[in-house]
Formats: sequence, C-alpha cells, structure tokens
Amino acid sequence: AQINNRLAQVALENHSHIEALKYSRRALIQLGSNLGSRGNDSLFISAALELSNLAVSLGKYLNEMPQILEKAKGISNRLGDKRSTALLELHMGRVYFFSNNLSKALEFFALGEMAVKNLGDDDILEQASQFLALYHHTKGNFGKAMEYFELALIRLGSQKVNALADPSSVIYMGLTSAYLGQFQRAIGLLDFNWRLTKGHSPVSPIIRAILGTVLVVSGNRENGSFHLQMAHKEALSDRNFLGEYFAVGGLAYYHLIENRPNESRDMLTQLQARAIKHGMLGRFWSPWTLEMLFELEKLGYTPIPGYEFENLMSVIMDTPNAHLRGLALRLNAEKKLHQGISMDSIEKDLLASETLLKSTGDL
Repeated sequence: AQINNRLAQVALENHSHIEALKYSRRALIQLGSNLGSRGNDSLFISAALELSNLAVSLGKYLNEMPQILEKAKGISNRLGDKRSTALLELHMGRVYFFSNNLSKALEFFALGEMAVKNLGDDDILEQASQFLALYHHTKGNFGKAMEYFELALIRLGSQKVNALADPSSVIYMGLTSAYLGQFQRAIGLLDFNWRLTKGHSPVSPIIRAILGTVLVVSGNRENGSFHLQMAHKEALSDRNFLGEYFAVGGLAYYHLIENRPNESRDMLTQLQARAIKHGMLGRFWSPWTLEMLFELEKLGYTPIPGYEFENLMSVIMDTPNAHLRGLALRLNAEKKLHQGISMDSIEKDLLASETLLKSTGDL
C-alpha cells in the first residue's frame, strides 16, 4: 500500500493524473483490509482525500467515493482527528455535487463549513476554501463565493496547482467572476487554464466552452463563437458530453443574440434529448440559460419539453440558489406584465427579486 501511495505521489508530481488515480485506488483497496494501526489509518485518510481530488478532476469512480469517504470519516472520528473529519465532509459535499445529488451536497457542505469554523484556524480555512467557494456558488451567494475563491487561488498558486489538478475551482471561479460582471478577470483565468490544459486533459474543452460563452456574453461575439465551435468539435471528438453540453448551450445563446432564434431553439432541442440520455437534464443551469429559454418563449416558440419556463420557475424556486431565484422572479414579473396581470403581483415579484439579487452580491 505504501509503495502504491508513493507511486501515486510521483505520478501527480509528473502531472500523470490517470496513473495517480490508478495507484491511489490500488493503495486504498490494500489499506482497506489492513486498518487498525495508526500509520495505516492515517494513510487511508490521506489516500482517500487524494483519490477524491483525482476522481472529481477526471470524472471517474465518483460512484465509489461516498463509501470510501464515509469509511475514512469513521476512521478520523475514531482517531479524534477533527481536521480530517471536516475536510472529508467537504469532499463528500463536492462528490455529491458532481453526482447530481444537490440535497446531500448541501448537507455535507454545511457540516464541513460548521466544522471548519469551529476549528477556527487559518490553515484549515485555506484547505477548505475551494470547497466553501463551490458551496456558496451553489447557493448563488457569489460575493461570498468569490471571497473563498480568492483564498483558494492564493493557496493553489502557492502550491503550483492549476486546472490540471483542480478544474472545479478554475471553472466555477470563472463563472462566478462572470456572473458578478468581472468579465476581464473571468476571461483571463479561463484563457490561461484552457491553454494550460489544451491537448492533454479532458477538462480542456469544458474550460474552452465556458471561455467562449463568457466572451460572447461580454460582447466579444466573434472570438467567443470561434472558441465555442472549436470546443464543440473537440468535445465530440473526445466523446466528452460535459464539454459538448457547455459548448452547445453557449452556441445557442450566441445564435439567439445574433437574431437567429430558429438555430438557437434547434440546438437546445437536440441538446435536451442528449441531456436526458446522459442523465443531465436540469444540471448546471446558468442565468444565461434561463434568460435564453425565457426569450425564446417570449418570441412565440413552443417550449422545449423539459425546458418549459413555467416548470423551470417552479424547480428553481425550490433550489437554494438565491441568484437564480432572483432572476426567475424578475423574468416572471416581465411575463406577468405582458399578460396584463395586476401591478401588485408584478411589484411583489420585483421586490423579492431585488432582495435576493442584493443578497448574492449581484446588485
């Protein structure tokens, strides 16, 4: 087990993440039947945390991670290791987030945040920062998320860690910056990390698709559409559906603002069918997606099954994402205005929307 764990560390240092994943998983399997000594117990915890990072980065073995992390948490509780317990809860939150189990993700993120606050030292806060950033991004609290992303970026930079090892921080910090209107910062971060991962990482087309979308939204449509088209091509070539998902969504938005709503709707209709096949319908909603679907319905297009604004409104209002709820209420107020519904109802939605958006740092 110790040899495999060392081989995993060497592979990581050489940026051979697939190899690191293989050796880390092998070490954990060997350690699982040899627990009880302080050394093996501690090694199991550290190996579980490392495997969690690799599983999320590479999108592999996510279904195995909850059981592994739960076992590691039991060991840390037995050892009285509160720092590891806090980190394991945050790792579990992240694994559940990427496994599309939002309620479980929020439960473990909240437990981890409370444990980190109770420990109350700077070192554990720095280690937890990337997870807490994702937690607050998920809740739509972008101002707070950005504070944690800032801390994570300092820590990741000091360790020379980047999107090759931690794609979620790069992707979600880029999105958070864009949602706050900090487009140049978002573009700089995404462009740097896309170039870093280009050609040798499955996350490359995902980052490129998000970069293209942010460029389009910020007004640089020509450059943005080029990146989106290339990201789409790369994702199809690599059979990377998540990259395809983001690229098609960005291209649909581009066609809509270029006054080509037919093309936009056609792309979203095709994407919807693919999303159902891959079990991703309703995942990774963004404000831009919601606005796009609303505009298409406003133009008189038949709602896309599964993407109907009325249904999305109900779903979003049940989520913890304050930013999406605020936007949904604002769009709903606009819809009511076109329908001739009473001003009292419209003003109620607008006031609730303003309160929510202010709470997220967006107003």
